[in-house]
Amino acid sequence: MFSAICGITKAQNSIDFTENFGIMTYQVLGVNKNGLRSESFSGKYRIYNHVGLLLLGYHLSVQPNPNRVYIYKGKTYSISDIPEINDIKITGVKGTLYIKHNALKPTEQERKIIINIGGYLDNSGSLGGNNIEVASKTPSTFPKNTSVRFVPEELYYNASAVQTAIEKRIPEKANEISALLIVGVSGGAILPPVLGVVTDIFKTQISAIVLIAAIWCYLLWLISIVRKTSK
Repeated sequence: MFSAICGITKAQNSIDFTENFGIMTYQVLGVNKNGLRSESFSGKYRIYNHVGLLLLGYHLSVQPNPNRVYIYKGKTYSISDIPEINDIKITGVKGTLYIKHNALKPTEQERKIIINIGGYLDNSGSLGGNNIEVASKTPSTFPKNTSVRFVPEELYYNASAVQTAIEKRIPEKANEISALLIVGVSGGAILPPVLGVVTDIFKTQISAIVLIAAIWCYLLWLISIVRKTSK
């Protein structure tokens, strides 16, 4: 599931105007869906009459997100965990466009659209190549209380590098921890009986202490070997 917080702005009387949107936020609730957890966007739109058609041009920009989080296989990872998360480039946003105006048909007041990130804004009405036909017939007026809003619902980006980095780094640590747990459990089960046998053979507990010291020396030697090979 996701939630989306969008900017709402009031249109002008003219049917040829440009307005800035408020901050729009895409946010995923839970950890069941792989991908970015939360991203914010700013933008501007232009509504204008083009040979009798009511058109809307749109330009979106991604807001800086130093606390970006990526969800993968039910777990969350920050930029400090996986630096590649910061390199994700969002190329498009899919969502619902709402334009509340009585002269528009219901299908014209609410529709699914995909907006490309970036682009340009010029006097021809183009905004980043995101121009759509709102209505085949331009209303005579566009009241000030007309609200235009876009609700982000899905992001488009390539996260293959991030997922590869997670698969490479996180399982290694998980395997190391599992190996340590196995060694610990095995040692706890095997060592006490061995110490008992040694004590019975030599008729003194000092022999068991000597064996433990020998094992510790062996482990310290192994640690030094591992450190040398890992450099």
